[in-house]
Amino acid sequence: MFFLLFLTNLSCEILMFNETTKKREIVFDVTGDQICKGYFQPTLSSYGDFKISIITKDGHKYFETEIYKNERKDFSFNVTDNKDLICTIIPSWPEKSKKHTSELEVHFETQFDTFRKDVAKQVRVEPATYSLTKIGNVMQEMNDHIDRLIRKMSLVEQENKKMFFLAMVLSSFVLCIYVFVEVYLLQQLRNFFKTKKLI
Repeated sequence: MFFLLFLTNLSCEILMFNETTKKREIVFDVTGDQICKGYFQPTLSSYGDFKISIITKDGHKYFETEIYKNERKDFSFNVTDNKDLICTIIPSWPEKSKKHTSELEVHFETQFDTFRKDVAKQVRVEPATYSLTKIGNVMQEMNDHIDRLIRKMSLVEQENKKMFFLAMVLSSFVLCIYVFVEVYLLQQLRNFFKTKKLI
């Protein structure tokens, strides 16, 4: 059974070995300034042991161990330059074992070496500063936009007050004209009745 899961900087595999599998090699492409860590652990159904080494193409050895049944070996090391790490896994079975199948869980993870100031500045501080600056700019734009909206709302309020005042003046003017016309018409009606001698 072969299970492979890749995330941004995480690799987890379960490798199956049998009597025809002499060795397996996994190549991890690691960028510079990384801390590599993980573990090797045979599964509970494994019958064999393993010899494991992690080296570069030029022969620099980062990790080497032998793992026996029900044992877990953790590893951790730094890589300063871009490197291809070759993980070689060689299975072996006890002489008396009738079953020649084994499974090995391989967990390999990388993260930036933030213990170094220059790497921490480049990987953590500068992106955080950039993000904070960007958030500050967005907040300033939002503040400016809200100020413009407040000014527009106050202009609308002033226009509403002007319109209300104008409507009141016009209404008062129309009322005055109406009263004046009514008084005039009443006076005319009165004069008409006087001339006809009805009053």
